[in-house]
Amino acid sequence: MMKDGVTLASSSKDRTVKFWNTETGDNVSTINLYNNKLQALCSLDDGNVAIATDNIIKIYNPATAELVKGLQGHTKTIQAMVNPLNTKKKSRLKNL
Repeated sequence: MMKDGVTLASSSKDRTVKFWNTETGDNVSTINLYNNKLQALCSLDDGNVAIATDNIIKIYNPATAELVKGLQGHTKTIQAMVNPLNTKKKSRLKNL
């Protein structure tokens, strides 16, 4: 679930990432990964989403499917991503 509490991300073997409005059931946008395989997906606090394919992370706006920024530096396949701010929020909830 994205930060807005309404948008859900899904991925498929067709190498797309789709964003859905869970209230209306509408497909909000679609990102085509072409020949790249999705390795990890992480929602960000600014409302964007980070998508890792191979050794590159790309940040997209889920409402428009526009590429915001690309991040390169890994030499091997990325296997996971975590938004530490989301983790802290969840940890605080567990301690209540």
